[in-house]
Amino acid sequence: MPARPSAAPLREAASRGGRELLSDLCWLGMSRAPVTAVHVGDWTSDPWARGGYAFTDPCFDPAWRPLLGRRAGRIFFAGEHTSERWQGYMNGAVESGQRAARELLADLR
Repeated sequence: MPARPSAAPLREAASRGGRELLSDLCWLGMSRAPVTAVHVGDWTSDPWARGGYAFTDPCFDPAWRPLLGRRAGRIFFAGEHTSERWQGYMNGAVESGQRAARELLADLR
């Protein structure tokens, strides 16, 4: 599957480095956040995701949705697919990232 043209500017920014990419996210209030590490993933180049987001088929019981974001030992899960309110949207990714960060911080205390 060829990369979508809309992904090209983001891919170009990521090629210059993750720190620069994160500093551009001032709309998330991250422009002054200290950056300790960055991993940039490209879903459009991933042969398994192929640019898509999570999809639940008709056999998926909605009662299982809270389990998608449930931690497993020392592993905390985030992503639009773990959002109960905004599954499939950027809002869900941000919301679930904030939730996972709160869970991690609570665990460290």
